[in-house]
Amino acid sequence: MSHEYQILLNRNLQDLNPILAGWSDCPSGQHIIPDHRNSTLIHTVLAGGGTLHLGSNSYPVKAGQVFIILPGQAASYTANKRDPWSYRWVGFTGALADAFSSLPPVFELTDDMFPNLRKTDFSDDGLVYHLAADLFSFYGRFLRTQTHRPNYVQMVADYIQLSYAKPITVQEIADHVGLNRFYLSRLFREKTGRTIQDQILDVRLSEARRYLMLGYSVKEVAALCGYSAASIFSKLFKREYGMSPSEFKELKQQEG
Repeated sequence: MSHEYQILLNRNLQDLNPILAGWSDCPSGQHIIPDHRNSTLIHTVLAGGGTLHLGSNSYPVKAGQVFIILPGQAASYTANKRDPWSYRWVGFTGALADAFSSLPPVFELTDDMFPNLRKTDFSDDGLVYHLAADLFSFYGRFLRTQTHRPNYVQMVADYIQLSYAKPITVQEIADHVGLNRFYLSRLFREKTGRTIQDQILDVRLSEARRYLMLGYSVKEVAALCGYSAASIFSKLFKREYGMSPSEFKELKQQEG
């Protein structure tokens, strides 16, 4: 195996900021778990092939394709045994890095994504700027013109409203809207000032109030609002409204 990678001089570029870069000619069956979890990683495959593993999903990758690993994503990748891959890769941060999450994990690219990254380039003080230029070129061609991006916050809210009566996880919602869980959670909080779990709780308790006012029992309401135990539901309800579901129900009956 021959490989090299370099932690680049951090130029703190605001939009697309390369911080790592490398190349590798992998041996047969080599399995790698990346440890650079705070940056977006892009690998462009020059020859051979391998498999990208993201959670429980696996994606075959071949020469002429690119694969992406997002920050915080549980990922690994394995070189083919018969025809192991060679690739170049760059890790980067920046204000525009989130846009890359709209891409599929593996995609075709007819030209070289990082023509400025060569095996002798690590001694070049300008390498960071060359790689930033490569990323900006890609961004300008494939991402900047995406003017009709889905309203992911509304998609999350709609999914919760339709699914609050069953157990819901953030991962399930992320799979539904087609985004990385960590990116979706950060996006939702930035746009709303609250977490996805906050939204789930608010919808469930709001519906619980409605059911209680209609005369359903506390146990029935707990089940209708996605709680496996009435005690858990009652605790959350009292923490939110300062009274138990039974007290709320009785109060509303008196008012009515």
